[in-house]
Amino acid sequence: MCGGVAGYVGAQFLGPRIGRFDKDTPLDEFAPHNVGLVCLGTIVLWFGWFGFNGGSALGATGDNQELIQIVCMNTCISAACGGLTAFILKMLVDKVESVAAICNGLLAGLVGITAGCDAAD
Repeated sequence: MCGGVAGYVGAQFLGPRIGRFDKDTPLDEFAPHNVGLVCLGTIVLWFGWFGFNGGSALGATGDNQELIQIVCMNTCISAACGGLTAFILKMLVDKVESVAAICNGLLAGLVGITAGCDAAD
């Protein structure tokens, strides 16, 4: 909560990027420039998230082995559902297929499941 509020206050203090919401600025100027690197970064984060969430089970022995499997499965399913949802919404709203939307949805799914990945069954 503290980090979220601090981020919100900081964003309000700084304001939007210069030229981001001006009517004279073309819409494609702030589009992702290298979609390949966006995808690579997303894959690296997704892979690392398994170690982060799975490592939170505190040891791979005994009953924790089953818990790590559940955590990793929940992590994967949440990311996939987030990416698919973002892609479908982008298609329905903007009538365009966007790989960047999939990547953003994947990361949103990963962030969303992190706190309760061991409790979601």
